[in-house]
Amino acid sequence: MSGLKDKDHPDVRLAGVTGLIGIDKAMALKICKEQNLMADPSPAIREVLLDLAGQVGTKEDLDWIAKQFLKNGTADSAWQAFRAICQRQNAETLVSWAKQLDEKKVQADRIRQLWEISEQKAQAETNSALLKEIWPALFSIYADSHDSVQTLELAKRVRGAGDKGVLSAVHPQILKAALSSQQWGQAELVFREALEQGDQDGSSPLVMLVESYLKSPENTMDSKKGLVAALIRTKSNPDRPEWNQKLEVWNQQVFSVPPGSAEQAKAAPNAPEEQDKEVPVSPQ
Repeated sequence: MSGLKDKDHPDVRLAGVTGLIGIDKAMALKICKEQNLMADPSPAIREVLLDLAGQVGTKEDLDWIAKQFLKNGTADSAWQAFRAICQRQNAETLVSWAKQLDEKKVQADRIRQLWEISEQKAQAETNSALLKEIWPALFSIYADSHDSVQTLELAKRVRGAGDKGVLSAVHPQILKAALSSQQWGQAELVFREALEQGDQDGSSPLVMLVESYLKSPENTMDSKKGLVAALIRTKSNPDRPEWNQKLEVWNQQVFSVPPGSAEQAKAAPNAPEEQDKEVPVSPQ
């Protein structure tokens, strides 16, 4: 203990810290916090303390660690320690911290990590109520970062859980991801789900996204044909007249031939279940 107070010799203080760690890590962390060693001028001591916090820190240490990575100089090491502690917490704790750090404008990648860990924890805990809060947050994060691959992968997980409420609310984000990555089968799937709930007319956000895509000169005619050909496969319900009429208009725009013709059939991409296999994996 006396070595921790040797102000003139950082190597002696470091030896004191490592000695305590060798005896009892949890107790060593408690003592080092009491001695305010995170304010020690020695970078080596601060790094050892942060590494220790990552190993044995608890929920009660998260606030202390968060204050460290909000400062300059220890930001990355402190974040790694914070993240390591979070891996040992439950989903509810992680959601709470994700919200707090978002309010403090912590960098987006770190917020994203917390929400992603939260989802993993909530799934392991089978906490469906919390997942209803986590999934929309993740969809928003992926949309903001234009991460189409992760958006579509998340959509698969939400579908797998059978949560139609969440799915319906984020259909626009899913459709945007499908359009930007030219996953026409995924676009078709979004509309099949939406059509189960009601007709899709010109006021529908989903229809407006398709209209915008078809009008954009940046998109090739081949891509427009692929999209419309996929959407035409949803034309089977006579109780959806507005949607069926839209399909006729789009078909004339890009094909100028009736649905079901050889040209239309040739342009049609694989069905959604087959196209899923072709979704590219983004680098992490």
